[in-house]
Amino acid sequence: MFTKIPSQQIFLGNYGWHTGRFHFSFADYNDPENIQFGNLIAFNDFSVLPNVGFDPHSHAELEIISYCLEGQMVH
Repeated sequence: MFTKIPSQQIFLGNYGWHTGRFHFSFADYNDPENIQFGNLIAFNDFSVLPNVGFDPHSHAELEIISYCLEGQMVH
């Protein structure tokens, strides 16, 4: 079953150096009704300020797909 969530209701977190829209429960967004979609456990849109980024951290048993709309990205 699909649940339509209007774009205005997608969680938006502002963390200073980046903003994140979380389509499923992730980080400080917790919605027990919106945990994951099959094997997809995260689908996040981040806007990151230039010359900053996430601290190094590990991902076990995960596939990460990143895309850059403008500028450059090191991953």
